[in-house]
Amino acid sequence: MRSRIQHTWLIAVRDYLELVHTRAFWIGLAVVPLLLLGLGLASAFLIDDTVTDYAVLDESGGLAHQIRIEIAESDLRRFFVSLKRTDSLENPTLQALREQLIQFEPTSAAVERLVSELAELIVHPPAPTLAGHATDTNLRFADMWRSGDRSLLDVYEPRSLTQYIELRLEHPSRELLDQLLDSKRIFGYFLIPHDMVDDGSGAKYVTRSLSNLQIEDWYSWHATRVVRARRVEQAALDPELIKHVTRSIDFKEHKHGVVDDPSAAPEAEATDVILEFLPAGFAYMLWIMIFTSAISLMTNVVEEKSNRLFEVILSSATAQDLMDGKTLAVLFSGLTMGAVWALFGAVLIALGLAVLDGETFRALANGLFQPLLMAQFLFYFVTGFLFYAALLSALGASCTTMKEAQALSLPVQLVLFVPLVLLVPVSMDPDRTIGVVLSFVPPLTPFVMMIRAIGSPVWWEYLATGGLMVATVFLTRKLCIRIYQKGVLSTGRPPRFRELAAMLKEERL
Repeated sequence: MRSRIQHTWLIAVRDYLELVHTRAFWIGLAVVPLLLLGLGLASAFLIDDTVTDYAVLDESGGLAHQIRIEIAESDLRRFFVSLKRTDSLENPTLQALREQLIQFEPTSAAVERLVSELAELIVHPPAPTLAGHATDTNLRFADMWRSGDRSLLDVYEPRSLTQYIELRLEHPSRELLDQLLDSKRIFGYFLIPHDMVDDGSGAKYVTRSLSNLQIEDWYSWHATRVVRARRVEQAALDPELIKHVTRSIDFKEHKHGVVDDPSAAPEAEATDVILEFLPAGFAYMLWIMIFTSAISLMTNVVEEKSNRLFEVILSSATAQDLMDGKTLAVLFSGLTMGAVWALFGAVLIALGLAVLDGETFRALANGLFQPLLMAQFLFYFVTGFLFYAALLSALGASCTTMKEAQALSLPVQLVLFVPLVLLVPVSMDPDRTIGVVLSFVPPLTPFVMMIRAIGSPVWWEYLATGGLMVATVFLTRKLCIRIYQKGVLSTGRPPRFRELAAMLKEERL
């Protein structure tokens, strides 16, 4: 027994040192997190940097102008909220405007008058001789807004300046707009019919692609507000009464179980939402580590078998020692991979805290390094890897080329891709029936339970699924050793699934 442990340990140390001494191993460790970070940043940048140009053909005789005013007012209100929260301002115009806003109550009529005046100046700048009614600050701010001044965008990025840009034409027509669509100068155009207030059924959005309909929802929302106001005015109804009747209800999110008294639970913030989905990120990283480690183990087994290195090792060790040693080596390399990535994440968060000092980074630091979450990740990585390692080691030992191994292990690899399909539906509702049931399916247990950490499963689910995984790993290893022993010295064509099943029934050598 002691000699077998020594043989297993020697094989594990040899293979581990062989893995970590290669330049490719460390390059891979560095490239994967940098690649994921780069893809995330690039995706966010491309989404934020996407500018959609559009045009408007107004047959109603003035609604387009009012919609532009409504869009500007909506963006201005959001801008003012961010401006009041910004302490360090270098631009004197923004400083003066901020001081003016601080003097007003948040919902005062003075703020609305300022919003209306600035929106009119932005949409319809006055001639120099007619600009006497506006203050110099307001005129300068309107000029900054129209030009998309960088100091203004540093405070807040209005959609009408950074995402949806209207191409205003002096004499628009359908023929001209269709030409602009064909030349890809604009993404689409809105047609406002003459009876928009009375009916509105003739309103159209003409576009060269249906892949981006967010702009239609955005413009329709603002157009609806303008048309609704017109209808209220025509019906001689009290605008304040209509506003009260149509006021929407905004339910504030509160996390259950944060405090003992549910009524005193604090309102959820954006960082709380980010932390809710951290376990899903852990599950994705768990999948990457298990998949890459298990495939790496199978590749190593096939290569050493084809090089006949196994025959030399088996002269002084058993097939079981060989299988266990190689599995431990790749397990240790996987744990090294996880430790390096955790260190990389800690450095990034530390840099974020030092440079930005943001609440998001502080919340991420507290969420990422929760002892319970880290222990759960470690347990499910070890058990998940040992399960798939046993299967792929046995299949790899039965083949002499990687092509044969890939074909034979295809069913196992397909099962490994199932967690990626489950990632979104289970994370949206971790305690629904499908999530609970799949938690007790051993090939999926590590991933599903990692995702379900969002909803904090009850203690007995952790014990039951943990015990199930340990028992499954033990049984799978016991059965796969029989295939490994038969396959490691076999030559010729790989066995069929019926032959693999027959090997499982045979006694170990």
